[in-house]
Amino acid sequence: MTHHLGRRPVPAPYALPAGLAVFLAVGTVAAVLHGRLDAAGVLIACAAVAGITSFVAEPVASVFLAGIGWLTVVGFSRPPYAQLRPTGMAATRAAVIIGVTALAATGLGVVFRWYWRRLTLMPPGGHVPPGRSAVGPASAVRARSGAGRGTRRPA
Repeated sequence: MTHHLGRRPVPAPYALPAGLAVFLAVGTVAAVLHGRLDAAGVLIACAAVAGITSFVAEPVASVFLAGIGWLTVVGFSRPPYAQLRPTGMAATRAAVIIGVTALAATGLGVVFRWYWRRLTLMPPGGHVPPGRSAVGPASAVRARSGAGRGTRRPA
């Protein structure tokens, strides 16, 4: 059984609907609370969603996630809810914060996946014979290294 944690990004067709559903949930909660979740709270929640989803998803998905996150912030920051107000200082601030968050998370995700792929387990000698696995039971590693065969070390 192989374990692919961190080796591949989540494909955009899976990451985008998941992120958009969470943005919809943030907008719904903001509308239901009717002002008790202020504009800063909506911005922080949308930036967190955009950042986390951009970290695990393909890089191209972060552009769409940042855009929809910005639309969520400008639409659900104040009453009347679900009416877009894409002008003003709040909209500019939301665009900058969500854009930078998505870009930084995408970069960190790419670096994380690159570094994770470089990690491998090697036997103590560092050499893996062709056709052999680098990871195996301890007895196989001892058998290849010569330990436990009754051989003596040179003095």
